[in-house]
Amino acid sequence: MPDARNDNPGSIEDDWLGAPMYFSHFDAATTRALIQRAGIRILSADLVEEEDGRDAGAVFLWVIGRVD
Repeated sequence: MPDARNDNPGSIEDDWLGAPMYFSHFDAATTRALIQRAGIRILSADLVEEEDGRDAGAVFLWVIGRVD
């Protein structure tokens, strides 16, 4: 399951909503840096842990940004 606290160079979940899905991502700090380097001003960035359902325990980085 994706976790924004850690790097995931690539993994496949065989049955994600009925189909295989490829996941990859950087840790939260790297993701924030890449967003800012792309010219996006981060207005908020929060790590949110899923509490219910199939993603329970997974942590996702939710970012709101703005291009000025």
